[in-house]
Amino acid sequence: MANIELTVVFGSRRMTVDCPEEENLLESLRGRNIYVPGVCGGTYGCGKCRVRVLEGFLEVTGGDARHLSIDELENGWRLACLARPTQNLVIEAVRLGEENFRAVTEYDGEFFGAPPVVIDEMPFEKSAKSVTERVCGDHGEGGLTMEVLRDCSGLVEGGFKTAYIARSGGRVLHVGGTRRALYAIAVDIGTTTLCLSLVNVVDGTVLGCLSSINDQRRYGMDVISRIMRAAQGELPVLSGLIRTQIAREAEKLCAEHGVDHGSVVKMAIAGNTVMLHLLLGLSCRTLGVYPFTPVTLSPLSLRYDDIFDGCGVDFSCQADILPGISTYVGADISAGILFTDLIESERPAVLLDMGTNGEMALSRDGMLYCAAAAAGPAFEGGNIQWGTGSVPGAISSVRFEGDVCRIDTIGGAPPVGICGSGVIDATAECLTHGFILPNGRFERNRGGRVVLGATNAGEEIVFTQKDIREVQLGKSAIRSGMDVLMRAAGLQYGDIGEFYVAGGFGSSVNTENGAAIGLFPAELSGKMRAVGNSALGGLVKYLLDDSAPKVLDAITRNAKEFSLSEDKSFNRMFIDNMSFVL
Repeated sequence: MANIELTVVFGSRRMTVDCPEEENLLESLRGRNIYVPGVCGGTYGCGKCRVRVLEGFLEVTGGDARHLSIDELENGWRLACLARPTQNLVIEAVRLGEENFRAVTEYDGEFFGAPPVVIDEMPFEKSAKSVTERVCGDHGEGGLTMEVLRDCSGLVEGGFKTAYIARSGGRVLHVGGTRRALYAIAVDIGTTTLCLSLVNVVDGTVLGCLSSINDQRRYGMDVISRIMRAAQGELPVLSGLIRTQIAREAEKLCAEHGVDHGSVVKMAIAGNTVMLHLLLGLSCRTLGVYPFTPVTLSPLSLRYDDIFDGCGVDFSCQADILPGISTYVGADISAGILFTDLIESERPAVLLDMGTNGEMALSRDGMLYCAAAAAGPAFEGGNIQWGTGSVPGAISSVRFEGDVCRIDTIGGAPPVGICGSGVIDATAECLTHGFILPNGRFERNRGGRVVLGATNAGEEIVFTQKDIREVQLGKSAIRSGMDVLMRAAGLQYGDIGEFYVAGGFGSSVNTENGAAIGLFPAELSGKMRAVGNSALGGLVKYLLDDSAPKVLDAITRNAKEFSLSEDKSFNRMFIDNMSFVL
């Protein structure tokens, strides 16, 4: 098969690569690390992998005609997932600003207790006893790591007269001839984003955080898409992407704060169960089919090289994986429960993590009732015609003054799309102003859409009937899941003392509008507390609180998952909750 020359234009940038003739254009771009949106994972469903032909020819397919207007088709727009170039091509790719995507890394809470790492000082004199026996004592023999052995060798090689021994929970982490600060890295692997936090484990301070969009996103926005891709033989690719990204981002975070690799003694990692299976290269085949069997949910204490060998950055530290509760209530929720002290709440409390999936936990008298709702990605901009993540220019707030739409965008930038908080506002405003009926249907004279704004290129950013349906599906799944847990615990919403909403969506959503469309029950509006990235906060707490492993053990032992797909009442509730609340 002959090659063609493919030139991709991003604003003022141009990149030219060779591709096999008639190869799927989206796959060609992915294979050459050129990112274009495609939240459905290349299954022809989202219509977001749009490219515009500047030179050359791409025929119009039936899928193009379904997703693109006549004007767009005439202006050269096509879907990359359906295109198979037969000649040299110059295209413009749409990125929607996702290269500037930043997730919420803040977490609303403080950490308590003494820092977990204690550094002891002792004279290091000549002796016939082994260095490890003198320095590490009973806590070291039989449990030494290669890194500590190398540290002890360095004591001898350097001729040091004093040894500084860093211990945590009786375990020796580091030995040196000088006193030094030691650090740990918390890693939250989200379906959409990757977030890291750098922690000084000697004085308990958090130095900083960073985030980036999960590189696996190009293989689908939701976990089901990635399970399917892994089962089709792309597990090594998906695993390699996230391993390399974590190593790269950890190196970047340390460089930003002047921390050398040798000072990092631990890494703690959480994520949903699918993300952790992909990280570890574990089979995902049984995660997406009944009875949804994971390879493991157990806490793991591994070496950094066990996971990240060959990723270019060697931290030579311990890497702990937090435990999960079930296939769809993962370690990220365990970390969130740890962070919010949910299991120790005196009054019933709810944690709702609004990400790509809707995961929730309800505590009552030390018991945890958990569920995961297949809410779809609507609240993160997925499956919405003009949906995008939290990027500069994303419409984050919507209000109508008569027929005039007023919007706010992230960073005050020109509009490029609409993110989750804007989606909730747009829905609530349409409902309040009578543009849509309680059943979600647009009034006939509205033409099945409202115009929210326009891009710099003059393209109308619209909110459509299909978008409303996506919101209905997502909000009904979330609300119905909460209703199931409340019924199982024998509670009414008025009994809830605290309502924690985690994730970037929870930090930015207008709670009154959320209640107006029935996403949240009105009884919880005044009790809602946005806690930010509770998974990352729980990981940091794990690194700074010696009691955290015991609490996590109690969380996983006392948690009961309710499978919503098997709950007969859920289906009835789901239908009832599809309607909007006036």
